[in-house]
Amino acid sequence: MAIAVLADIYQKRKGEEKDFVYLDLHVILDNVFKIKLLIVSVFLIFLPMFFWEILIGLYKLIVVPFIFTGIILLVNIIFKVSRWVKGNVFDFRFSYLEKLRKYNDLEIVWKSIWQVKNINIQNERKFFQIFSSTINRLLNLTEKSENLKTISKLLNDFYNSINTCSIAALNEDIFPKILDWHFNFWRKENELLDKKLLDRKGKLDKWSNFSEISRILNDIFNNIEERSLKERMAYSFFDHFKRHAEHYKKELVERNKTHHYYIDSLFGIFCRVFFGSIERSPKKHDIWKHYFPEDWKVKKDNFEKILFQKTYVRNF
Repeated sequence: MAIAVLADIYQKRKGEEKDFVYLDLHVILDNVFKIKLLIVSVFLIFLPMFFWEILIGLYKLIVVPFIFTGIILLVNIIFKVSRWVKGNVFDFRFSYLEKLRKYNDLEIVWKSIWQVKNINIQNERKFFQIFSSTINRLLNLTEKSENLKTISKLLNDFYNSINTCSIAALNEDIFPKILDWHFNFWRKENELLDKKLLDRKGKLDKWSNFSEISRILNDIFNNIEERSLKERMAYSFFDHFKRHAEHYKKELVERNKTHHYYIDSLFGIFCRVFFGSIERSPKKHDIWKHYFPEDWKVKKDNFEKILFQKTYVRNF
């Protein structure tokens, strides 16, 4: 069974059909066969048998439970292999990804996922949920430079293959996370821009990592925005974007005795794509009339209000 399953994976690696091939190779070895557990079960079963003839009475009774434990572990692995062969592969994939912690494996398997086209939308949304949890877990340990490099690599691979993802799943599942990450890295990047902090090389390296991740998030944001306008998903985009902008509109950092507002950075990214793409949008009239927030429009009834909201005026 092991030879048949692995031979199928290696055949895919050589052929044209490479969907999930590197992910599946990791899943089979680490989550189906569980190589370490398989080795332990073999030792539990066969090692006592080598010494069976020299063991006497009570000692034989002591080793019997070890043999039975090894048999149970081995039978459990065989059942898992049978489930995989029958086609229950996504359960194993999701389970493996939720437990995955090794940096190198993270980069390999997630790149393998994003390169797959036309994933079932329910499975795609599950992948997004696990991917978001993975990034959030790494974000909680940003003091480790290795975590920042891994976040950068994961997000960059995601961006390079983002057009294979459905815009519906992107807007509903990943876009709100992108906005939250965008704010977090904007704040971290600007906090480190203080000259006193950048005097130390370690701080400068960390700022460079934050800056690179911010750039990738900007690119992902722009792609989702542009596709939302073109592929008639503007309602969902503006719904998430407005709530994010309203929530963080007063957030700022002080640098060199100057206030830097997050909303300035956010709208600077948004406006470049929006005003360059809105005329080509098939739903441009509906977008202006129904989706674009009324409070952000310069109209007679809110012109005076907007004048006093300088954080909005600067972006228009």
